[in-house]
Amino acid sequence: MMKKSDIFIGTLKKDLALFKNMSDSQLENYIFNFLKTLHGDYDFKTSFCNTTLIHSQYVEEAILNNNIPFENYNDNDKYIVLSTKDFSKIVINSYKRKLRSGKI
Repeated sequence: MMKKSDIFIGTLKKDLALFKNMSDSQLENYIFNFLKTLHGDYDFKTSFCNTTLIHSQYVEEAILNNNIPFENYNDNDKYIVLSTKDFSKIVINSYKRKLRSGKI
């Protein structure tokens, strides 16, 4: 069985030609829909980070700086739950230049 990160990166590499002509909103919508197929509407920060290969510290900084809403699972700060829509904004900020330049 393939890991979600392999599926995510493999699909992005396959679709690199599309990203050069996409607007920011189209790119965000593409990432959102793709992550939604892998994770549903909500998932844990760690699961999202493992799929997208984005460091957890980057996500935590983005949450604080961009006022992205999150929930703590069972009131435990270790387990952060994010909506897929909000996490896709973090992914776009991280991957936008890479996708447009064609280098992943």
